[in-house]
Amino acid sequence: MLQITHHGSIELPRQYLQELAASESSFTSQAKDLLIKLQPKNEALSSLWNVWLENQNEDALVQAAELGLTAAKLSLGLRLAQFQGDKENKSNASLKKAAHWLELAAKDGDRDAWYALGEIYRRPQFSGYSATESDRCFDRAADLGHPQAQLRKGANLWRKREKSEEKVRGLQASYWVWQAHQQGVPEAKELLSKILVSCPDPKGNEWHQLAQCAEQAISRHAEHKLDEDWLLLCHRIIIANQFNFSKAELLLSEVGQLQHEHCVVVDIRWELPKILPRLIQIETIQQRRALLAAGKAFAGTDAEIEGNLRQRRYRFDQVTEWLSATFSKNLKRQADIEPA
Repeated sequence: MLQITHHGSIELPRQYLQELAASESSFTSQAKDLLIKLQPKNEALSSLWNVWLENQNEDALVQAAELGLTAAKLSLGLRLAQFQGDKENKSNASLKKAAHWLELAAKDGDRDAWYALGEIYRRPQFSGYSATESDRCFDRAADLGHPQAQLRKGANLWRKREKSEEKVRGLQASYWVWQAHQQGVPEAKELLSKILVSCPDPKGNEWHQLAQCAEQAISRHAEHKLDEDWLLLCHRIIIANQFNFSKAELLLSEVGQLQHEHCVVVDIRWELPKILPRLIQIETIQQRRALLAAGKAFAGTDAEIEGNLRQRRYRFDQVTEWLSATFSKNLKRQADIEPA
C-alpha cells in the first residue's frame, strides 16, 4: 500500500490521478473517486467550510475553494452563476468566474458541477456560449449519474433518433430516460412511455393459457422426454406471453439478444425486413426470470436446431396442440380449486 508521509510526496500521484481523470479510459471513474478522497481534510479547511455553512461567510467559502475543497468550488461557482431578477442581467464577468470554479469542481468528478456548466454554456450572455459544449457537459453529468442530465441526454437522443446510426433507433434514448425515471424524475415517466411499450400484466395477453401449459411442460420435461427444439419453443411461448409478442416475434426473435438492462429489443428484420423493431420495458420480476431461464436454455445451442420459418411454424402447431391436450385439463382443475 502507498504510504503518504509528506505533503510533497502526494503531488506526483495526485498529478497522475488528475491526468487519468481527464482521460477517457476505463480508469477515469476510479481516478475521480480517488481524487475526491484525497481532498485536504485539515482542521483549517474544515473550519472554513463550517463558517460558510453556518454564517454564509463568502470569504470563508472563497478560501475553502482556493484550498481545493470540491464542495466549496461547486458552491462558489453556483453562487456566482445565480440569476438575479431578469436572467439577462447576470454579467459575462460573473459567469466567467462561475465557469472557472465549476470547471475545477467538474475536474474533481462532481456531477452537479458538470450540469451547472452545461447551463452556463447555454446562456446567451456568456461569451463562451456553445450549444455543443453545453451538451458535452450535460453528457458528462449524465455519465456521472445526474438525474436531470440523464433525462436531458435521453430526450436529446430521442429528438435526434431519425439521424441516428443506431441499429435499433431509440435504444440509447430509452436507456438514459429510464435511468432518470429510476431516480425519480417525474417528467421521465411520460417520455419513457413514448419510447418503450409497457405490458406488465401477462394475464391479459394472447399467449397466457398456452404459457401456463409451457411452464408445466418445462418443469416436467424429464418425465415427458421433450426434445430440445420443443423445450426451446416452450421458452419462446413464455417469453412471448410476458412481453405480448406477435406470433412472428414469438417464432423469430433472437432470444439470446433480447435482454438489455432496462428493456427487451424485439428485432426480426433478419427474416421479415418490413417489421420494425420494438422496445418493451422490463417491469416485473417474472419478466426477468423468464428471460434468465430462456437465456440459459438457449445458451450454447446449435443455431440450426430451430430451422427456418416454415419449420418453426410447423413445430409451433405440433407443440401447441400437445401442450393444450396434455396440460389444459390440469390448469382447469387448478382454477376450479383455487378460491376466487
